Amino acid sequence: MTQNPKPEDSFTHDLNPQPEAGFNYGDLGPDTTQGRPAADYKDLVEHLNWLRKDELEQLPIVPEGTRLEQGKTYIDLMDLEKGEFTGMANQIAPHGSKLVAKDAAPYELWNKLLEAGRKK
Repeated sequence: MTQNPKPEDSFTHDLNPQPEAGFNYGDLGPDTTQGRPAADYKDLVEHLNWLRKDELEQLPIVPEGTRLEQGKTYIDLMDLEKGEFTGMANQIAPHGSKLVAKDAAPYELWNKLLEAGRKK
């Protein structure tokens, strides 16, 4: 007796076009979350004028539109008051944000950013 294959629902792709997007399976390949350093952004240099240039050079910015890694900790340098947050598989770096991943920043500098956010 031959069983017919189960027909695919016509709406599945519409509701979830990329069902595994953002999940961290296996080798992720080259790190696409490491963008240009904060020192390359004039608006950040002005906004974070209390940081030295060498400190800004140590903060790689996640490019806008990049999918965040699930479980990874980030902070938005343009909005330090919000503090750190944990990325989810369905999130991308929004337009206008200047996100830095915690594991990409020296811990002393990360703590300095958190403290500055608490003081504002």
